[in-house]
Amino acid sequence: MAGRSRKSRSGFVGSAATVVVIGACIIGFFNIPSDPSLEALPDMLKSKSATVDAWMQNCVPNVVESFDFSRCSMSSNVQTGENGGTIKFPDSGVPMPGTGGPGAPSSGGQPAPAQPNPSAANDALSKITVSKAEKVDYDRDDWNHWISQGASCWDTRDQVLYDEAVKDNTLVLAAKNGSAVTDVKQACSVKAGTWNDPYSGTTITNPKELDVDHMIPLSYAAQHGGQKWDAKKKEEYANNLANPSHLIAVKASENRTKSDKGPSEWKPTNKADYCTYANDWIGISTNYGLTMTADDAKALKEMLATC
Repeated sequence: MAGRSRKSRSGFVGSAATVVVIGACIIGFFNIPSDPSLEALPDMLKSKSATVDAWMQNCVPNVVESFDFSRCSMSSNVQTGENGGTIKFPDSGVPMPGTGGPGAPSSGGQPAPAQPNPSAANDALSKITVSKAEKVDYDRDDWNHWISQGASCWDTRDQVLYDEAVKDNTLVLAAKNGSAVTDVKQACSVKAGTWNDPYSGTTITNPKELDVDHMIPLSYAAQHGGQKWDAKKKEEYANNLANPSHLIAVKASENRTKSDKGPSEWKPTNKADYCTYANDWIGISTNYGLTMTADDAKALKEMLATC
């Protein structure tokens, strides 16, 4: 309980520390220079005001001890929300790792999803429209994937495999001619590595045994509101790298058994993944305004009960 013992210190010291931390975070958020022009400052602040509320909920801590700098980061205009959805922030012009292909800074992989919050997820679930699946003229080719991610030989699948691989000496990248390379900027594929599949709870070392799964399958999305989207939005959905829960590297047999089924018809073999799976499905449904069947809503609620 180290956090509690630190709280027992002088209230003045704690308040001062809080002011310093929040002040630093505000300066970083608004990109305020060290010697801003007083005349320009009001307009600068006004231009950022539209997203202050969302930012404050994630950036400003209740106590200094629990402050999480990663949730205050402005390196991307999208951060994972409490229910697995996304919160949009001002675009800083710096790509989030995992969205820029082999040219992304340090290619550090996607940020870890926020821990499931069953209370928030249940609340979000109650607000999702429940309806039967629509009869649509679904064509998988309309959902263009996998698209290039910064280089002609590196696509969305490659990026997900790279992002979700364990970063150890088992990770091997290959150039266009198949030779091993260490620089991700020169890579065209992931040749070998180690992956922890959440669906089966197993470890996989051969990328050929992996599929990149859409948490909410393309066909399901089409039947629950996505068919009316234009080609650009369908492509964005099919290649979404901003939300680390959207595309998952999983054992191919698990993905193919899942196919386009909803949660009432298919659940991960690994029951320990129920909580996260339900949380992520609800977050993506909320973010994209997708509907779901009554049976799927019931199944998700039951899965959240395992959290």
